[in-house]
Amino acid sequence: MAPLESIDGGRVGEILVADGDQVEAGEPLVVLIAPAVTAELGVLKNRLLEVTVQERRLRAEIKGGDILLEGIDPSFSDTEVSRVATEQLAMLDVRREVHENGLSRLTEIRAQLEAQKAGIAGQIAALSE
Repeated sequence: MAPLESIDGGRVGEILVADGDQVEAGEPLVVLIAPAVTAELGVLKNRLLEVTVQERRLRAEIKGGDILLEGIDPSFSDTEVSRVATEQLAMLDVRREVHENGLSRLTEIRAQLEAQKAGIAGQIAALSE
């Protein structure tokens, strides 16, 4: 019998076949429990959720709408989605506020420039007389 090894470590969690069973090529023989792989999978799934909701926040910024959470992979719990969505909603609110403040400041600058323009025009008119 050949030794059972895994390059990722772990242990045999379940044996799926019995001694002497006929098996097909590619058929699973055992279930490995690999904590490092499971942990990495969890990290990657969380990152996928974060990137998915971030993309939807960016689309909401562009379109001026809300973050749409429909159609997110149902394997994510409502708690996970809610956590990430709350973070992204806060970011959306901050970015909208910054944008609105920037627009207000530009409006003020425009009014100042219009006043300067009128003042300069008045000076030119006075000097031209």
